[in-house]
Order: sequence, then C-alpha cells, then structure tokens
Amino acid sequence: MITYRLADPISEEEYELIQNEAKALPFKQRDRHMKIRVENNLHEARYGSCCLNNPIAAKIVIDAWYYFAGTRYDLYEWVVMGNHIHVLIRQFKGFSLGKIIGSWKSYTSKKISQQLNIPQPVWKPEYWDRMIRDEDHFQNAKYYILNNPIKSGIVNWPYVSTGSFAPE
Repeated sequence: MITYRLADPISEEEYELIQNEAKALPFKQRDRHMKIRVENNLHEARYGSCCLNNPIAAKIVIDAWYYFAGTRYDLYEWVVMGNHIHVLIRQFKGFSLGKIIGSWKSYTSKKISQQLNIPQPVWKPEYWDRMIRDEDHFQNAKYYILNNPIKSGIVNWPYVSTGSFAPE
C-alpha cells in the first residue's frame, strides 16, 4: 500500500511542527506519528492547490497506474484525493518499488505541470509504503483506500477504483 502527496498540501511551518513533535517521541514511534499527523492534515485539505481535484490531473495519475499494470505490478485498489493518493499494488519480481513510484511521479509531474500550468515539482519526494502481511491486512488496506473519500467527508467521489485489475 502506497501513499504519496502533492508538494504543497502542508505548509512548511506545519510540517516543521509535525517533525518537531516526532523528534520528542521515542525513535520507534516517530514514523507512525509523522504518518498519522501528515495524513490528518491531508484529509483536512486546508492548504495547497489540491490540483488533483481537477479531472485532467486525476486522469493523468490513474492512466499512469494502468499503463504498466499487469506487466510491472498488479493494481488492486486506488484513490486520487485532492492533495494525495493511495494505491495498492503487488509489484512483480525485478521491478523495485522505488523505481515504479519514481516513474509514476516523474511522468505525472511533467504531464500535470504542462496540462494545468502548475509549477514543478508537483509531488513531494517522499512516499509511504506498507508491506501487506496477510489476507486480513490486504482487505483492511482495500477498505481504507475505498473509504478514503468518506473519511474526508466526501460522498460519490469519482476518482476511486471500483474493483481489482489483477486476477484474484
């Protein structure tokens, strides 16, 4: 399960505050704290362009995922929110996760920038990934992704998957 975000959805001041909070915690709790606090900010969508609300940008991202689906990875579930995305894949042997995500972000950054006249970089360099441990975890990840718009208070969100691309 992968999450990445636009370059601008959290102000630098807010991000610095979150980092300082994390530094005050025991080492093992820092990553989780950062992920939760950043994600809460993303769902509130108080800051930034939220350019992924634009159907052109959302389509660019979704098309990029489907381009190599079935050849580099199985694509299961996804959602494009206004300022971040969640996608659930199973990468194939010989294709590193970093390179897969790097190609998505590089291609979509250029395309979104061109189409919507948005300055680059479109994406923050980092991303979060979570290895799926078992079938229950897989089902929970799918549920989380599909219900992400509802968590943000949005009903009938058009940029969410409706089923699995890969064979079950």
